[in-house]
Amino acid sequence: MRSWKFYVKLYFSMLLLLVAIKYVLSRIEFKQPQNDIPVEVQADSVATIFTEQPDPLRCQGAIRNLKMSRYASNIQYQICDSIFKLAQKRRLAKSDLPRFQNISQFYFHLYQNDTSALREIQILLYKFARQKKLEPFELMQAIVNSIQMIPYTMVHMHSHEDMNDNSLMRNHHNYLQSRFGNKSWEFIGGCCEYVEPAAVFSPVEVAYHHMADCDSRTLFLFSILKKLQFDVMIINSDVELHSLLAVRVPGMNFFGDAIFTDPHTLLKYYIWETTTFEDPGIYPMFAPADWYIALK
Repeated sequence: MRSWKFYVKLYFSMLLLLVAIKYVLSRIEFKQPQNDIPVEVQADSVATIFTEQPDPLRCQGAIRNLKMSRYASNIQYQICDSIFKLAQKRRLAKSDLPRFQNISQFYFHLYQNDTSALREIQILLYKFARQKKLEPFELMQAIVNSIQMIPYTMVHMHSHEDMNDNSLMRNHHNYLQSRFGNKSWEFIGGCCEYVEPAAVFSPVEVAYHHMADCDSRTLFLFSILKKLQFDVMIINSDVELHSLLAVRVPGMNFFGDAIFTDPHTLLKYYIWETTTFEDPGIYPMFAPADWYIALK
């Protein structure tokens, strides 16, 4: 039979153990993220990460700048060649486009594939907004403006020769070629041939080489803005053969009158032309009936 001293020692040992456990738990901070930006980034102090030079030793790839012209700043980021090639492979793997019921499903597939690869850019933008103390719309405006500043690139599924034989596209195609002369212009922002299966670059491809036409731009912007918790949509028109961004920010009622109403929610969205340097709501002769939601 054990003595009473044994039980006293056991009691105090257990008491000390409980105190130690309580102390450890009190030092742990449990946090839930408020959005898709990770907790460690939200809790971090405002940093200058958006001005840091990408590390060339991390990977071989493209180093690009998003120009925040309103704030005299550049957000520099890096896309590894391996990430770019994977995004390109995934896009080309969808060359059996008919298995998708419509272009919306293909857009969503590209968006879903590239989400994780764009996370670094999203974090840089989040930190930029914190340092500049930007309101939500100011951040959205800076992001859209940075893509509007990229030279327009015509993206199509055919050869340059075939496009020259197409009377509907010939003039535009020749104009783009004339901008760059004999400088391999299909790679530096005039025209990109054989982009299959739907003549649209994936978001990672846009981030990598800064070449995009209308829906390549809207898909990239949708991918970035959606993960930053903005209420955005892509709307397309088969009549105008064009793609626009549609944005909704409560209280944003000081721009133009080009507005698209979501037929399901009846919420009103300002349309945003991304191929020219326009503000939201500016689109002459906008006819909502000619447009449909391509991605939401």
